[in-house]
Amino acid sequence: MDGQAEAIDYYKRLCKALLSKGERSALQKVLATFVSSKSFATLANDLPKILDSPRKRSLIPAIKALIPDQYHAQFDRALQHMGMAAWTTIDKQSAREVRKARVEQERMLQEEARKQLQDLDMNGDGDAFQRFLERQRELSRSSAAENPEVESQWGWMENDQTVKTLEFTEQDEAKYADVEDIDAILSTIDGQEAPPIPRRQSKTTADPMPPVPPRRSKPQSPEPGEAPPPVAPRKSVGANPVPATWLPEWYNCGSISRQEAESELRARGFTEGLFLVRNKGPGGVKFCLSIVYKQNVAHVLMDRPTINHPLTIDNQSYGGECYTPEEMVEAIRALGDRFEFQLVKPLRAP
Repeated sequence: MDGQAEAIDYYKRLCKALLSKGERSALQKVLATFVSSKSFATLANDLPKILDSPRKRSLIPAIKALIPDQYHAQFDRALQHMGMAAWTTIDKQSAREVRKARVEQERMLQEEARKQLQDLDMNGDGDAFQRFLERQRELSRSSAAENPEVESQWGWMENDQTVKTLEFTEQDEAKYADVEDIDAILSTIDGQEAPPIPRRQSKTTADPMPPVPPRRSKPQSPEPGEAPPPVAPRKSVGANPVPATWLPEWYNCGSISRQEAESELRARGFTEGLFLVRNKGPGGVKFCLSIVYKQNVAHVLMDRPTINHPLTIDNQSYGGECYTPEEMVEAIRALGDRFEFQLVKPLRAP
């Protein structure tokens, strides 16, 4: 089996054993979006929520093997940003020991099966087969205790005969019918471009969007009890906004405080329309757009949409499909004069 086929087999088996059906579907969409957008922000936002344990993070080397070579540097940067850089490679010696331990365990199981079946044939003992199954489980547990790497990387081996492919439910297939199969998208790692992902049909209507009324800029320290000014809801910011190619890939400053964001903007010129994006809490779902506005700093809360909730800006719901901070910023920027804050230049942009 060549390296590509082995990586795919490794990936599918571990996915089936370590991830739920919903997590496998989410991982499929994350990888497809990453290959299509060539931005590591999608991985940095979504991958930690899927690979939320050391056992699940053992999938990372196999996932990297499936991604075309030209994306490996971005993939590694995303993992470094998430604190997962140590999981990007497979130790060859450990892999050999895992394979040896697995072969030895299979040999022991076959020998035990032969002995138990001989006892069954000679004695006519109806409980012999049940004892054989119990002894199989004991051997599997003892092998995992003596070889923790086997347990962490090959925890699926007790069900090896039933694990064949990465399966999806009919609901999952219907839900992601517009995304090509991940094996087809990531079928090459020789530097060739991955095939494009079909675009979703826009759900926007022909009705014009009502303009967003202007509002007062927020002070740096809002007074107690002050509610944010209302923003008129609109029907959609448009499905699949144009990729924000004008943004540097590191414009998102991560989890910094409100005061740190304002200090960064002041240190970089404090010009009108200069902005940055910072994470708002864990999970990669809420973000805050901090922008210089009329010699002050306004902070706009952005809540990334989920399956059941649309994009929200300052707690006001909007339609549209924005899956990354870049798409959310681009959706706001596309409003133009209909939105009070004009996004002129991202922080540290040349």
